[in-house]
Amino acid sequence: MKKVAIGCAVIAGLMVLVLGIGTYYITSKFRAVYEDLAQISELNEQIADQRAYSPPADRRMTARQVEQYVGVQQVIRDRLGRRFNELDEKYGALSRALQDEERDPSIRELVGVWTDVLSLVMDAKRAQVDALNEAHMSLSEYHWIRQQTLMALGYGAFGWNLETLVEDPTRMLETAAPADSPDTEALQHNRALLQEYEDSIEEWLAISFFGL
Repeated sequence: MKKVAIGCAVIAGLMVLVLGIGTYYITSKFRAVYEDLAQISELNEQIADQRAYSPPADRRMTARQVEQYVGVQQVIRDRLGRRFNELDEKYGALSRALQDEERDPSIRELVGVWTDVLSLVMDAKRAQVDALNEAHMSLSEYHWIRQQTLMALGYGAFGWNLETLVEDPTRMLETAAPADSPDTEALQHNRALLQEYEDSIEEWLAISFFGL
């Protein structure tokens, strides 16, 4: 799990720089950053079930929901193959070089990060849409299950919701705020359902970081 989390942090740190500069230069060439992100919303329109999900009052997931969530994550992971690990190695090396040279990344390096990560995220998003349609699940329900899963396993608020960044880039740092906090009994219930899948979910943390 630590290896995945470290790789996630490497790319995340560089993504923060990309998005920060993109916000500053929103009227120039970095406007394309948010035009690229808008593709995510377009893909969401292809999800058959567009209903808003109403969570149960007790915040307890069902065994079926956990199975569906794990199934969607597996489809995404299978579709990406080794690509995330390759980016992890590539930008881990860049991050170390920046530290050794005591400098910030160049514009060219930042654009390279964005291009690589966007390609990865878009492929993951397409896989997610296909998997959700196969599972007859709405994105709203999937997001709720993802949140409960991460909280039950002790990760708390984790990552960004890139769709929120499309709507309002200034909310970048707010996207990790959980919408609700299950009580202790709900957490224990959800954790028990997730126990057999815990190792797999840890492998997918880097994907979860991007709200997928």
